[in-house]
Amino acid sequence: MFKETDPFYLGTKWKHIRGSVLRRDGYRCIECGRFGKLTQATLVHHAIPREDFPELQYEPWNLVSLCNACHEKMHQRQTDDLSAVGIELAHRVLAKAGKSIGYLRELEQRRT
Repeated sequence: MFKETDPFYLGTKWKHIRGSVLRRDGYRCIECGRFGKLTQATLVHHAIPREDFPELQYEPWNLVSLCNACHEKMHQRQTDDLSAVGIELAHRVLAKAGKSIGYLRELEQRRT
């Protein structure tokens, strides 16, 4: 099944921030790096989903570089909700940025 590209990901602003995040992370998957593996990052992931919190879509602290395999682990593809692994990454990103986990609590409330 082919999923059409969201126009957001074709925009100049996104392309700029995406490049900045990849450079910041050394073009390496931050998840693989946790386990000592050096894997090229090909995607930039919104730790807190932009569909739920569009005000965070360009926040560098909310964006992480991932390889395709790790990115697939972040989502439940049937619903596109965050998986348990994705939620755990979101917790780490929020903690590193000194942000409240209230985003995750609100996300859980929205989805129940």
